[in-house]
Amino acid sequence: MQPVSSQEVLTKEFSRYVALADVPVTGRVRVGEDFQIYPVPVGSPTTNYIDGTYPFVIEIAYLATNQPLRNEQGHILVEPWVINQQRAFERLTEVLITLTGLTLYRLHYPKPKGAWYLPLHDREPGKLPMPQWGQQGYLHPDIGPRIENFTHVDGEPIPLVAPDKYFNVFGRPIDQVLELPADLEIKLAYADALPPKARQAFLSSCSLFDQGLEFWQHHPSLSYASFVSSIEALIEYDYRKVKRNRCPQCGEVKHGVTQKFRDFCQKYCPNPTDLEPVLGKIYSYRSKILHAGKLMLGDLILPRVGTWDNEEERGTHRALIRISRTSLGNWLLTHGKAR
Repeated sequence: MQPVSSQEVLTKEFSRYVALADVPVTGRVRVGEDFQIYPVPVGSPTTNYIDGTYPFVIEIAYLATNQPLRNEQGHILVEPWVINQQRAFERLTEVLITLTGLTLYRLHYPKPKGAWYLPLHDREPGKLPMPQWGQQGYLHPDIGPRIENFTHVDGEPIPLVAPDKYFNVFGRPIDQVLELPADLEIKLAYADALPPKARQAFLSSCSLFDQGLEFWQHHPSLSYASFVSSIEALIEYDYRKVKRNRCPQCGEVKHGVTQKFRDFCQKYCPNPTDLEPVLGKIYSYRSKILHAGKLMLGDLILPRVGTWDNEEERGTHRALIRISRTSLGNWLLTHGKAR
């Protein structure tokens, strides 16, 4: 491939998408010249199912190129417009996984995958609905991707909540709407200012955290491993300059991962003494899943109705989610302030 041309000109452009959240988005927020979020137009398709996902509009800014990708002979392989579409979508993905990692909600763009589904509306009473093949996605005729600048949006802002109150909640009310921590904009500025390797570690952690939420209900073992790996991505960065102890006979790295995990969580989570009883259990489950193939109960058989068969697993899983989210946010604040 030819290197980037000296004639390349990068310009700020804007793109718009409909993404999904696990709570309704009823307000608007704009973060500088980076992105903004607001509700879909009144009358747009939505749902009232508790476990449903809710559409919202997100507009992002990105740097577009005027140069195609060429091979060594100078022939065009990819036109600029294709490259710019990819750049816009990459930026969208970065924003969504970052918001997921720094808030209490999962915000994501639906993956275009097909599946059989049963229609929930317009079916005859007393008859089973006929299955239909469809593709997951949300397209809106009035919300195209191409925009010249951020759209002017009226309406109430998304509620901001003090961080100590925002993250110290358990459960979720049925009528919950999207709220954001009051320090979100500071954290986003810190994330954008991280040096390249630290930013890569942060985005990897956010992506793994997002996967953990995605798999939580249907693939608990994968979800659990993703949350642990979300923490490990940051541990790997923090210990990048620490000399690894190796066995003098075989040269393999000596086992110290559990202690690193404990030290990291106790450093970046408040009340570290309260974590001690659960940290060993968390890493023990992780090792059983990844190294011994001992999956969580929900992956093999469903827990029996009316029992508490997997209550300990679920409790440890929930604790891991809180620790992973807290560590991610505090790691970012610590590394951001260091700059």
